[in-house]
Amino acid sequence: MSFPGVTRHNNYEVGAEYQVYGRTFVRHREPRKDAVDDAGKPLTDVIMFITPDAGTKLARVQAKNPFFTTPQFGGYNAVLLREAHLTKVSVELLEQVVTEAWVARAPKAVSTQWLAEHPNGVDPDA
Repeated sequence: MSFPGVTRHNNYEVGAEYQVYGRTFVRHREPRKDAVDDAGKPLTDVIMFITPDAGTKLARVQAKNPFFTTPQFGGYNAVLLREAHLTKVSVELLEQVVTEAWVARAPKAVSTQWLAEHPNGVDPDA
């Protein structure tokens, strides 16, 4: 919420959705057939993070962390993470993923100014 232009919207069926000037960059995803548990039941705790490009997406899902994708997201620049696996991701990596998602959706002038003011990518006042 410390990024410029961010609003939070609550979807009471699924969870929170974070937007920058009306463009979603992080959100809870509704259960779908493409992300299931070992018993074949749709996962109810999936969070979607927009990625800046296909290369970043690929790097995230190939790294040793719990980010994943599904065939449905094949051509869409986003990664998924189960809420239950948040503790398996370092705070630094999670900050980086959220920052990248925000930058990918924020207006260029806004993200450029913010990045110039926060060269490490993290808001020290947050």
